[in-house]
Amino acid sequence: MRYAAGDRDALEGEWVYPSMDRPLSIPWRGVLAAGPSAAVIGCREPTATLAEIGARVSVFQPDSAATLIHEHWSGFRTASRLVVTDAISWGAVWRQAYASVSPQPPQRAVNFSTEAVIVASLGERGTGGFDIRVDSVVAHEGGIAVYLTTVAPGASCFTPQSLTQPVHAVRVPWVHGSAYFEERAVVRECR
Repeated sequence: MRYAAGDRDALEGEWVYPSMDRPLSIPWRGVLAAGPSAAVIGCREPTATLAEIGARVSVFQPDSAATLIHEHWSGFRTASRLVVTDAISWGAVWRQAYASVSPQPPQRAVNFSTEAVIVASLGERGTGGFDIRVDSVVAHEGGIAVYLTTVAPGASCFTPQSLTQPVHAVRVPWVHGSAYFEERAVVRECR
């Protein structure tokens, strides 16, 4: 995993924060529950504006080892942007992601005392060729900014004619504060 701290030298395995006069609070707990009609468990999806979370202090770019789930067929039928901060919620996300798979793969372990999981789902699409990726996570003084890329197939693409529900989940160093999600939409043309 690559970690960088603003203009400072790269650090292995740590986020760098400036000294703070007060601890930051976490406005979210839990995430979507498993099942076709997802419900929120004692939380809300994280929301903040980029201005509210302050100056940038470090950047995390997930590599393949950070990816916990990257599927095109999942149980996430609606678009979601989530920050998972506990094991019970992570179990619910895992079950929802693999709701249509039997037997489900073993759940990937996450140490929630030092890590969190960012989950981004695109929602159900009518064909294949769609995807979603977490590109980077930027730590700010008051939270994180998550940068996503959503991909749609171009008009010249031959795609599978089946329903897809793309989802991407990555482990990140645990952070305090609010979350802001910014998306970049890309159309991938086929030749």
